[in-house]
Amino acid sequence: MQGTAPITFQEAISLHRKGDLRAAEAAYQALLATSPNHPFLLGQLGALTLKQGRGSEAERLLGRALAAGGNPRIRLCNLQRYLCLIMRHKDREDEARSLVAPGVPDCPQGVKPNPAERNLLLSLAQSLIALNQPQQGVRLLDQAFPDRAKDAGVLYIEGRLRLALEDAESAVRLLERAVKLAPKWPGPLIALSAAQARMDRGAEAHQTLKIIDRRFPYFRRSRPKSQVPTILVLNPLREIEDPGTTIERLHFRFNHPADFQVRMKDKYGFLSVFGTIEPNLSPWEADEPSIILNNLVDEMEMSLPGSVERVRALVDRIGVPVINSPEAVAQVSREKNAEALAGIPDLKVPRMAQYRLAEGDIEPVIADIGRTFGYPVILRHP
Repeated sequence: MQGTAPITFQEAISLHRKGDLRAAEAAYQALLATSPNHPFLLGQLGALTLKQGRGSEAERLLGRALAAGGNPRIRLCNLQRYLCLIMRHKDREDEARSLVAPGVPDCPQGVKPNPAERNLLLSLAQSLIALNQPQQGVRLLDQAFPDRAKDAGVLYIEGRLRLALEDAESAVRLLERAVKLAPKWPGPLIALSAAQARMDRGAEAHQTLKIIDRRFPYFRRSRPKSQVPTILVLNPLREIEDPGTTIERLHFRFNHPADFQVRMKDKYGFLSVFGTIEPNLSPWEADEPSIILNNLVDEMEMSLPGSVERVRALVDRIGVPVINSPEAVAQVSREKNAEALAGIPDLKVPRMAQYRLAEGDIEPVIADIGRTFGYPVILRHP
């Protein structure tokens, strides 16, 4: 009786790529039985166990993979996998920085990365931004992607690296090219708006924000069909400070109602629509939301003429019950809250007032604050 043919590297990788993780894990283990310190196999098995949520085992395997070394391409990939694992924990950021501070391995020039390597290298460059090593990130891109003029993904990462190096002008040029190459990808637009704002080009940053609003006004979280009901959150779109934020975080980034989709995602499905969505669009119809949660609650914005009517028209278009109706929101202000809470024993409520300043009209305001409140006071610019 003939024995079973030994598994090969290519067969193990093929099983992994097909998503047959159990068979792939068995194949990697069989190969490691004869090569226990093989950096590529250890890295692949570490990535597989990490994907399965076995973090401690993945860390042990990836630590062994890094210690085993290997050629520069393998070392770079294993470094990013390990960084990805430990950077999930804020208390391990110093450990992550110490790994890259001496410098990351050189990427062999003249060897085009395969798709999996490409994704890992771009992810590593993003990690270097987070770890305050943008110069190393630029060097990595120069080595791995010398011909990147038509690669939106690489241009996007390089734009963010240049922005981290405080070269906002170069960042804007790179990100503008990335936007032209990939107009349906929100990442370059988000980073471009942040870069324009850093250059004090506020009008251009706002115009880019309007493009994001037109192209990506609706966000749908993937969710199991069993998750009901579905909550549609009306969210604001505001100026972008973090160039690395995602369209999901852009939709769900303000206050507790926006956080519901994280804390209650196992119980409800969540959708988001920007409150400025064009009146001829109704992307929520196929998702059949059960209820609206109105997160358009900024006091100053809702006090502007027509704001309540605009939000009410959007609620009526969606056609399901709303929590936090726009009319109720418009009745709430800091001053009214202070008035409602005044007089409660042992509760100190600061008095509040709003002043609208005309150019050169600051002295009368200062005098009125002194007469009405006295000093010191807290001043906020809305």
